[in-house]
Formats: sequence, structure tokens, C-alpha cells
Amino acid sequence: MHHNVLGPAAIRWRSAFQKYQDGNVQYGQRYGSGSFHHNIVIGTGDLFVEFFPTLVDGDPRQASDKVSFTNNYFSDSSLGGVYTHAIDTGVTIEFSKNVFRGFRFNYESVYPDTKAPVQVFGVGSNSPNPHLFLDNQFEADFPFLLYSFPSVTAENNEQVEVPPVRFRKFMGPEIEQDVRRLEWWTSAATLSPDGRAVTYPKGAFVMHQGVLYRALKENAGLPPDEAPDVWEPLPDPADDVRLAEDSPQRGLGVRWPPATN
Repeated sequence: MHHNVLGPAAIRWRSAFQKYQDGNVQYGQRYGSGSFHHNIVIGTGDLFVEFFPTLVDGDPRQASDKVSFTNNYFSDSSLGGVYTHAIDTGVTIEFSKNVFRGFRFNYESVYPDTKAPVQVFGVGSNSPNPHLFLDNQFEADFPFLLYSFPSVTAENNEQVEVPPVRFRKFMGPEIEQDVRRLEWWTSAATLSPDGRAVTYPKGAFVMHQGVLYRALKENAGLPPDEAPDVWEPLPDPADDVRLAEDSPQRGLGVRWPPATN
């Protein structure tokens, strides 16, 4: 899987269909090898990637099975980065030459017991699957990996400033600076234990009934299509997610002619 733009994801995280169902990439692996590279992954509630090794009797697993995530861009999370579960399939899991940025913790506004993240990458406790973390870059106030196990090899993962990508014409610069500013309008955080009301600050962006709106003032409980003095309807976003000529992180995402490898 390569050269895609995945997002903005999880805009309905305050009223998702089920608790914690607000990530971006869920990757399941039973046997064999796979490669996820040169993708742009933007926006998530809890995780950019959740990796599920899945053990099924009779699958033809081999010692050479490997799943690699390389040369990808991950940006804008309300919580963490990546988590791999500890089911033993023997697969080697590699994350190399990726960049991670945009960690802005506000997940507790829906799930109040959530603690702030302490690492970009979480490995399931004592996972026997080999993990390789090589030459990744990340911009965060916490380390790339805090809890390690004998199965983990981590080298040259740098904490540096990571500039954001720039698209040719997509959601507009205000949203693209932090796509977590864009949400599906809801009057209440239905998955919070107390079903708390949602207050939108001035300048918030929401989607409601297929229309993009900007908040003209702080408000709560006012459907955008019924409150023109509070919500300003905006033109439909464009849909050119190719990177601009001057964008950092060149060579990623959608390209024309399409990339072949």
C-alpha cells in the first residue's frame, strides 16, 4: 500500500459509533509479508496505526514474514502514535524512515480518565514478534519509545522539528495546520461517561449535513444550519491532495502520473 493520502480521519471522535473507534490505520496481519510506504496519514483520535498480528491455526507462516512501514508521514493526533499488539505470529514488524508530528493531547475531553501519552510507539507487553525501529524522526514532548522488550531493536530515532506537508489545494491552510480542528458537529460528547456538552471555540471548523462551517463565536448546542449568526458556511473544500511544489516531505502521497513502486 503506497502513495495514498489517508485523512483527515476521526472527525467524529466525540460521537463515534463505539468507544475508541476513532483511529486512522488499522492493519491486520495473519501471515506473509506486506509494505506500507510513502503514504500521508493525517488525523486520528487515539492512534495513527494500530497493528494486529492475528494467529490462525493452519496459516503457512514463515520466518521471513515481514511487514514494513517506511517513508510515511504521520501528523495530527489527539493522543498517541502507534501500537502493536503482542500476539505471536512470528512476523517481523519494521518502522523505518517515517516522520511523526502534531501530537496535541485533548483526548481526555471525551475520555476523562485518559492519561497523556508518554511515547510515540507502544509495543504490546513482552511481544515476541521482532520489532525494528530505524531512522525515524519525531516531533513530540516525549520519547519515541519508552518501554522496550528483548524483541525490540531501536536505532537512530531522532527527536527533531518536523515541518508539515503542504497540499496543492485541499482543506485550506487553517485546517491543514492542524486537522484536529475539523470535527463532525455534535451537541454532546456521547461517548464521554457524563455525555458532556461540546463547546466550540471561535474559529472551530465543523462538518454538518455535508457542509463545512466556521464558528464566528464560542457556542454550544447550536446546529450550524440553524444558527447563521454563530456558524458561517464555507465553500466546499477542494480535493487536490497532491503536494505543492514547495512542500516539505516531497515524493509522498498522491502523484500524477501515479507512482508504480
